[in-house]
Amino acid sequence: MTKNQARLKSAGHGDRNVQVLQDSPYFSGSHLNDRASVLLENPVGRPVKYATEYDWSTIPAEALGQPGAKTVNLEACPVGVKGNEPEYWVLINGSEPAKVTGGTCAGDGRPGTLQFMSHGAHAAGETLSSASGGLQEALIAARYVPTNPTGVSQSGTVVVPPRELKAFARVSVRSSNLTLDFSGSILECWMNDTCIFVGDPSNANAYQDITLINPRGRPTVLNGQEPFIEVNAQKTRLFNVSTRINSGGGTFGSYVQVDDDESFLLDGLDTSLGGGAGNYGVRCDATSVQPSDLRPGTVCNFSWRRVVEKPEHLFAVRGERNRLAGRQHIADFGQRCSGLCAIRGAGGYEAWRLRWL
Repeated sequence: MTKNQARLKSAGHGDRNVQVLQDSPYFSGSHLNDRASVLLENPVGRPVKYATEYDWSTIPAEALGQPGAKTVNLEACPVGVKGNEPEYWVLINGSEPAKVTGGTCAGDGRPGTLQFMSHGAHAAGETLSSASGGLQEALIAARYVPTNPTGVSQSGTVVVPPRELKAFARVSVRSSNLTLDFSGSILECWMNDTCIFVGDPSNANAYQDITLINPRGRPTVLNGQEPFIEVNAQKTRLFNVSTRINSGGGTFGSYVQVDDDESFLLDGLDTSLGGGAGNYGVRCDATSVQPSDLRPGTVCNFSWRRVVEKPEHLFAVRGERNRLAGRQHIADFGQRCSGLCAIRGAGGYEAWRLRWL
């Protein structure tokens, strides 16, 4: 057994995936070496993508040295690793996330390059790896572009197995018709940024029909103000959003932030799973909220930046009655939604306070 095969087995991939590497037409003996530890593809025919099977790590031949623009050569670009991906990050030596700005890697197992900007000094022999434990790569690998005629990229199901997974940079969901299942897992968010971004930052109509099931996030940024999940897409469905506290005082600014979605559903928001008495993993003070909003009934668990363009769209926002206050307050939900918004608390549909900011 080669060292590379042993490394794959120690990561839990087993002989079946090693065989996939050996049989790949993109791999020769020179590629199965001690410099790269990559998983090329899920077992053939598997309809579901598992995030942990797309985790990867390599030691680039180039010394990263001082901060600045970098181009590294990969002898084999793992599936999901693409230089032209708009929102893709790598992790330098297990500590510094870097956004990929270009390169020839196409996620096909062939040699290629990745370009990024480093902000710290690095010694020779340091690693380059996934910044999300394989989750971002699985999301990229799961999608395809339909033909006849060419359409918007779409996906099937991506699963995060029951475990704790660390993300050091934003995870972007950029595909329609996707189901992302977090059941039993905890996503530990180490970035001072949105942890999970659903859609495209500049075009809310780029993707639609995206469903997240049981996402549970653990914030690690001390007094953080960024949301756990941010949405800028259409017909997004979030089920059973919850958190897990960090003993070091990390917080999110909100559970969910919706920038724009004309058919959004939040169902089963659970504030009881935070894990600490009075600590929900979400910050709510005069720094994270405008002082004028700090009044009885105000909670920092849901923020709505931009509401419907057309008032005839029906919104359904259902969640557990917030335990931080006597009643839910959804800031900036919009008067144009008045009379059309279905908001469900633990006791059923109630008269919740809506106001336009």
